[in-house]
Amino acid sequence: MPLAEFPWKKYSFKRQPREYAFEILDYIYQGNIESNFNVLSNEKREWYHAPWMHYGVLGREFVNGFTREKSVRPYQLHIKQTHKFQNWAIPIVNKVGAYTYGQVWKDPKNPDVTKGIFNEGTVSAKLIFTEAPAEQVPFLKNSIEWLAFANESKKGTRKVFKTLRLLQIDFMVRDNRSQKTGWVMGTFMYNGHLRKQSSWYNLDLVGITWGNDPTYSIEDYSSGKKLKEAWINPNIDKKFLGYLGRLNGPVDNKRSSCMSCHGTSQFVGSSPNIPIKDMNSKEVSYWFRNLSHGEAFDKGAYSFDYSKQLSHGIMNFFEAKTINDDIGCRTFNIAK
Repeated sequence: MPLAEFPWKKYSFKRQPREYAFEILDYIYQGNIESNFNVLSNEKREWYHAPWMHYGVLGREFVNGFTREKSVRPYQLHIKQTHKFQNWAIPIVNKVGAYTYGQVWKDPKNPDVTKGIFNEGTVSAKLIFTEAPAEQVPFLKNSIEWLAFANESKKGTRKVFKTLRLLQIDFMVRDNRSQKTGWVMGTFMYNGHLRKQSSWYNLDLVGITWGNDPTYSIEDYSSGKKLKEAWINPNIDKKFLGYLGRLNGPVDNKRSSCMSCHGTSQFVGSSPNIPIKDMNSKEVSYWFRNLSHGEAFDKGAYSFDYSKQLSHGIMNFFEAKTINDDIGCRTFNIAK
């Protein structure tokens, strides 16, 4: 495959994690910074949004295309953070990944949930913005600021324009060199103290991961043993990491991790996205298996190959169909 098309291939994600991750970041930025992430105006390459992310109370708003994310609790981001704040995100996928979207949604009225497997070279990115101000989270100083038509309160009707600040950028890449899962995932977080010429580059790499480290135990974590299927920036505050120090971002659930959460992307599965609170370590380990490329999280489910955008969009579609057609919630018309 052409190096010019997939430039990250010149780096080993295991031996050169920083170079690999920043090459991906540059790939995401090219043409998108200039167009302020209006992907239709990107003159460098094609990017797309996932279908059916507009639906519901968390759905896509009209100003910049944000969807609602999990809020951050007081003190989650910084010791000065005394309030709970909303977070909103813009997810995009490159042309290679959009092909899979097209296969699933070829018939917009009857999506084919058997076609949700992604090809080599798929890149998905998610930009997460927060309403937290720099006064309460100092490392957000001089962050990128965008407007969103957001909620007035945590459960209120959207009726205000809020200023949001760039906090986190996640990526996932289909890379065949990741033999156990087929994917490499990474997270950056904003750091205004870096004072780069462009605020877009005031980012610290939290880490990258290519597996779930399924045998990594509480004892391993307590003894300081390193993960084998991830590289974690040693200078990152551990409070931003996931379960037993696995890769996560500042806004993510600490009982999970990037790889384990995305591994639950499926249709008609019975498991929640993250382990249930108070589960024992053996039960929790179910979420930290290494699922191969295209393997469903639960037996009998349809895999969406680590794509939360596909799984959310499909569930939104069928929820709307259930309500509008007045059909039973377990009766789905699935394309074959």
